Amino acid sequence: MIGAAWIATGMSLVGVVFVDIVWTSLGVSHGSGPLTSVVLRVGWRLATPFRRRSSHRWLAISGVATVLSPLAVWVVLLWTGWSVIFLGTDGGIVDSAGTVAGAWDKVYFAGYSLFTLGNGDFQPVGAVWQIASVATALSGLTVVSLAIAYLVLVVSAAADRRAVAVRLSLLADSPGQLASWWWASERRQVLDEQLLALVEPIVYLTQRHLAYPVLHFFHGSERRASPPVAITMLDDALTLLICGLTPSERPAGPGVNALRQAIGDYLRLVGGHGDDHAGSPPLSLTQLEAAGAPVIATDSFNETIRAVEERRYALHSLIAGEGFGTGPGNR
Repeated sequence: MIGAAWIATGMSLVGVVFVDIVWTSLGVSHGSGPLTSVVLRVGWRLATPFRRRSSHRWLAISGVATVLSPLAVWVVLLWTGWSVIFLGTDGGIVDSAGTVAGAWDKVYFAGYSLFTLGNGDFQPVGAVWQIASVATALSGLTVVSLAIAYLVLVVSAAADRRAVAVRLSLLADSPGQLASWWWASERRQVLDEQLLALVEPIVYLTQRHLAYPVLHFFHGSERRASPPVAITMLDDALTLLICGLTPSERPAGPGVNALRQAIGDYLRLVGGHGDDHAGSPPLSLTQLEAAGAPVIATDSFNETIRAVEERRYALHSLIAGEGFGTGPGNR
């Protein structure tokens, strides 16, 4: 009975690892597996002091460590699971002289079978344990292969994430500047086309985050390479146009709604990776007014944007979650 309990426990651990790694590496529509999700939450919380101090070097180091942590957990639990299974047998593993292996010897046998070292110091006895040894090697090969493939895809997605952020950040230096340019575009009837063109990269980025939640942990020290910074600037610029212009001049084409919706989807997906201690900086109509746009009174504007203040707070908290403090003001 004791041996059966050990074997059942070991098989459960192996099963947990396989469910989690398949869920994480192949589940492109539902994010990380349950075990990986726990590991990532712990890594996020441990890095909180670095975000508060804007220590970008340590954020980068802790981010890489967090990305690699699920792989380490998979390997350790897989090794532990097979070790527990082999510990459940009294005579299933023997050394080259035929002596029954001890407890540590079985752990060692599980490890070198898992990683296919195959040095022959120990060998299984009987069909059941021979099949178990083959299954150990097969599981090790499967986990390592999936883990490597997953890392390659994640690194590629991280490069795409940075590229999208840089592309968006090239539009302008501040929400006020971007809103002023968009106002000029509205007068040339091309604003809607510009806004629709920005929907695709944000949707693409959102789906990449859905497939690979570990993207949150790839950190760079430049604001221009941070998606929350660039996306928040876009949303604040939209807020200036939607809430700051006189009602008859406010843009209302499909581009405005589509971009607003795309940013909202991004916010809902990654909203848990912000810093609630952050605040949203005030917006000003100064640059729009200087560009000749018909703006409403400041008091009316401040009253109007209260409807989107929760959204702005959530977006700027994402920027703080990247270690950049509050988001770009309307300079």
